Amino acid sequence: MPYLTYKGLQHVTHTQDPFRGTMNFPMYSDRRQPYSLFRVVETENDIEYHVCYGRDWESKEITEQKYNLLKGVRGKRVSKKDRDYEPYPFYETIAIPRALAIVRSDNTIEFVRDSYWQGDRKKMSEWLKHTSYMFDGYRFSGNGLVAHVNGQDVHMPIFKGLRLDAETLKPHESQNIQVFRKIVDRKKSKALMAKYDMRLKTAHAMLKCLDMDTMMVSAKDLLEEHASKPNDNSWKYLGSDEAMRIGDNLLESGSEFEASLMYAMAIGVNGFSVYAIENYGNGHTRYNTCEPKNLVPRIKASLAKKAYETHKPFYEVEVPFMNTKGSAWGLRVVLNGVDVVR
Repeated sequence: MPYLTYKGLQHVTHTQDPFRGTMNFPMYSDRRQPYSLFRVVETENDIEYHVCYGRDWESKEITEQKYNLLKGVRGKRVSKKDRDYEPYPFYETIAIPRALAIVRSDNTIEFVRDSYWQGDRKKMSEWLKHTSYMFDGYRFSGNGLVAHVNGQDVHMPIFKGLRLDAETLKPHESQNIQVFRKIVDRKKSKALMAKYDMRLKTAHAMLKCLDMDTMMVSAKDLLEEHASKPNDNSWKYLGSDEAMRIGDNLLESGSEFEASLMYAMAIGVNGFSVYAIENYGNGHTRYNTCEPKNLVPRIKASLAKKAYETHKPFYEVEVPFMNTKGSAWGLRVVLNGVDVVR
């Protein structure tokens, strides 16, 4: 099995034939796996190898006449527009190899995907030269890699545009990578949660006096006021972050009761999803709805995490790229002075 080194892939191109009609070579000697391959790509004065797994799908516009000619032809995927967001009236969808990484002649590996799925991570773990394990985790804010290099395990975040030496796994000399670990500032977090605790006491006193129907009618009115609905036939939508923002605004304006209902939507208390609120009372969701007297205690049990994500009472500590320790609140990665989207 070839590893992701330039010489290893070059050896394959010198000893095996490509798949017929292409310059695609198998990653394994087993040619029955055409979805696991690398492409030979010529640049001006060099050759690079695009390592692929699976397929991406690319659409191109075609005429109605060509659509009618190809419709029903096996091996062709042609479609007619039937949704407003589709860009072309008639189009053909073409399968292209799905690139995971680029191996260059300086023996570097560049990661080229925004995110690596489970199958992608398994393949990359197999192909990297060192004993490696690629993973996805919230403590790393996305993809990460554990590899055994020079007798020790190294941990690093993985992101699109990262370029590593295939032998040492050190970043390419052109890349200045900084990794910052988020840590909760206890002084800021204490002040933040004291504000919620004090004002939600008022909401709790009001909720204890309400019956279920009154609470849920109020929640439905709030949802109707704030949820987005692109058209009359679509479902209402209210994102968690947006519900939290609205709840904070209501709390600041002195509407503690309404704020508590929005917080319940933001953190997903039982019975406070958009679907559950919309269908309350029809026999589907009533049995699974939090009672008014229990709502604020349920909110307080989960509100801290959402409040931290929203208001970010953190400070940051820089950690080495090749010895990164994850954080429950994620990492921030900077490449050549620019924050990386992960």
